[in-house]
Amino acid sequence: MTGIFPVLILLMLTAVLSASQVVTTKIVWKGKVTVNEPVTVKPPGSIEIHPGTEVNFTGNGRIYYISYGFKAGNAIFRADKPLEKYPRIFIRSGLNDSVSFKNCRFINLICRKTPAAVRTIFPKIEMLNCRFENCSTVNFNHDMHSDIGKNVFINSEGSGLMMAGSKYSRIHDNNFIAGKKSLVLLNMRSSSEFCEIIGNRFSDAPRMALFIHGKVNGNRIKDNSFFSCAIGIYLGGQDLRNISIHGNMISNNKTGIYFLNGGNNNQISNCVIWKCTTGLYAAAKKGTLNVQNSVFDKCGAAVSVRGKAIIPKLQHNCFWQNKKNFSETIDAAKIPQNNLFTDPLFVNPDQDNFRLKEKSFGYLVDSPLLKSGTPKGINIGLFP
Repeated sequence: MTGIFPVLILLMLTAVLSASQVVTTKIVWKGKVTVNEPVTVKPPGSIEIHPGTEVNFTGNGRIYYISYGFKAGNAIFRADKPLEKYPRIFIRSGLNDSVSFKNCRFINLICRKTPAAVRTIFPKIEMLNCRFENCSTVNFNHDMHSDIGKNVFINSEGSGLMMAGSKYSRIHDNNFIAGKKSLVLLNMRSSSEFCEIIGNRFSDAPRMALFIHGKVNGNRIKDNSFFSCAIGIYLGGQDLRNISIHGNMISNNKTGIYFLNGGNNNQISNCVIWKCTTGLYAAAKKGTLNVQNSVFDKCGAAVSVRGKAIIPKLQHNCFWQNKKNFSETIDAAKIPQNNLFTDPLFVNPDQDNFRLKEKSFGYLVDSPLLKSGTPKGINIGLFP
């Protein structure tokens, strides 16, 4: 790297990086920056990206950042064509470092054979109010206490967001909208533990909206909505345990929840599974799955168990207008009598309003699901 390189970046509103660079000092990008060859940042180097900066990747241009904390706010990252083998942005730093993207846009960052548009290893992630359009997977690995919220993923190629080995991270209030080349919208795998997946919206996934697989423990999946996906929530892995699926609305999926295999103490509670071809499909031959306080309404088959797979423990649920409540592998006579087979009396389910009718709100009758759940006094449905 020549001595004039950092000066050019600091002083010029437009810069073109046309040769491979190794950065070991602090540089500043602002205005329009074109990157058409790799930029490698090593300690003690860093890149400061000013608000309003447009980073345009062309050719083999990419950022390979193996230094300390990386931050970008109100910036745009775009590419003119797909890149083979490498992410456009790769960040690897220490366990105590952090990466921050706020109010950024990522456009056309398609990276094949990797495949990831953005990949990080180890740092804590703060990604808020960002928008990914026509991008490959955003892949975070071995992060802890990350905050990933209020982002939009549109027309992702591969997965929208993949978290591998994450611990105590929070993925919340994001909007995932699948495209033709989308496979999994949110992929949680490889020892991701004690994470919270809360208040996200998933739609149109051609394969799976939420994929949870591997040695996974203690994750909470709460208050999300799944619309028109092939599979809403997929649970698999020989050591999948202590997973809580609570308060989710799953509408018009081919399969609402697919329980392939797992460990002990997994629970579905206070969910509404509406107009799915199959509400819950259980294929696990070991492990436990408790299903309580949930509603299966207008499904083809509400609960289906494959062959000799374990039968979920069904307590205080409501089944209504399903073509078939239980598959032939379930002895209906053994279903606990605390399950209800009655109209739940939702306010307006065709408009996704699954609140229960109550006289106190001016309705003529109370829903039979009020205070019918477990523990005593809890409602069945989304609003306990």
